[in-house]
Amino acid sequence: PISPVKMRVVSLEGVIDEFEALTKDAGRTQRETLQKILEQNGEAEYLQKFGLGGRTDPESFKACIPLATHCDLEPYIQRIADGDTSPVLTGKPISSISLSSGTTQGRPKFIPFNDELVRTTMQIYRTSFAFRNRCGFRTRSRTQFFFSLIPRIVSKELVIFITASNHKLDVCREYPIGNGKALQFIYGSKQAKTKGGLIATTATTNVYRSEQFKPTMKDIQSQCTSPDEVIFGSDFQQSLYCHLLCGLIYSDEVQLVSSTFAHSIVHAFRTFEQVWEELCTDIREGVLSSRITLPSVREAVSKLLSPNPSLADSIRSKCVRLSNWYGVIPELWPNAKYVYGIMTGSMEPYSKKLRHYAGGLPLVSSDYGSSEGWIGANVNPSVPPELASFAVLPDIGFFEFIPLEKPKGLQQLPKTASTVHYTESEPVGLTQVEVGKEYEIVITNFAGIIAVLYSLRFYLVSCSFGKENL
Repeated sequence: PISPVKMRVVSLEGVIDEFEALTKDAGRTQRETLQKILEQNGEAEYLQKFGLGGRTDPESFKACIPLATHCDLEPYIQRIADGDTSPVLTGKPISSISLSSGTTQGRPKFIPFNDELVRTTMQIYRTSFAFRNRCGFRTRSRTQFFFSLIPRIVSKELVIFITASNHKLDVCREYPIGNGKALQFIYGSKQAKTKGGLIATTATTNVYRSEQFKPTMKDIQSQCTSPDEVIFGSDFQQSLYCHLLCGLIYSDEVQLVSSTFAHSIVHAFRTFEQVWEELCTDIREGVLSSRITLPSVREAVSKLLSPNPSLADSIRSKCVRLSNWYGVIPELWPNAKYVYGIMTGSMEPYSKKLRHYAGGLPLVSSDYGSSEGWIGANVNPSVPPELASFAVLPDIGFFEFIPLEKPKGLQQLPKTASTVHYTESEPVGLTQVEVGKEYEIVITNFAGIIAVLYSLRFYLVSCSFGKENL
């Protein structure tokens, strides 16, 4: 009989094999992905408007469908939010609305969300986990064609570097975790209803409330220490306190510490510095603090509590001997293998404080995406967050890149938003970018985001086309 560990290893190898196949021939994968998107959404009013006529090839798509911004799609999305159930942007129903952070337009944007986005999210999760947890020694070596996005803040602009280069998979396991739990500082945001009755909330909350989220977390050994009532609690401070408490209750089982964003982990441990003695009291007496007043949260967490003086004493002795809380995470969660979350772009400034709390534990940056959808997975987790790169998965959307050219006479000016002005050329495909050129990305996905310009710049630093070396 095959042991459970062996079955899990085979599954991870399969995920990596699929990644290799997709990225080896990214051009073909992109054509097939666009075909699927257009076949699924061929009856959508937006596509019909431009006379695509059932054609699904990239050439016809680019010739017929104009580049758009969110403002161009906003009237269509508003109709969906108001209750229009006809195929406005997609063939499949829009199940809910995601709200963006509001950084682009100064207010949250309505973004369509459906089961396809859930599917691609779970694919991203499994892919990056497979590369973090990969096992054994692979006898094959392949030169893959894929793109890596390296977010940086340069002169107050968010710049993303794209690389397409040799990727060797002949390595041993990176950060192996087994059956255990994850101390996840995740929170379901408040949910509102649109005029048409759709739930409107953040993209992460839409993911957390999906039926696929929990099974996927189980698959990738990342089941949250906290019950759902804590994740979806209506009071952030109460949920944070309970996340810390549940993490301590299951301290020996915690395999990783994570959150969507690095600042959430930093905030959690700054809070821990203030409440750790109260947490010890809860564990010692087996009674939840009176600060937790939400009935559903209080009931769910109380079921996990029982008097445990020895655990409380252990936590206290470890906390009092820490120097300015350096290394608190590995001290209290000795089986944790790494700290995980988005640590690039605007999250990069939090890395220093996060390293302080993590001590010697590695920081691993999670995947790259936006409210509109995912772009890439971190398939090289061993590098520090400052050098993290993200491989574009060519089957989760159709990607185009607009070359940005600086007018003559501006070549020597510093690269800042106020001094550099670009002229734009026609978009090129994922496999047509050139080394040394800057681009903006255009996204088409399965949830009605059609040829939408995404406001980030990309700089291609290296490129290598796929060959097999057997």
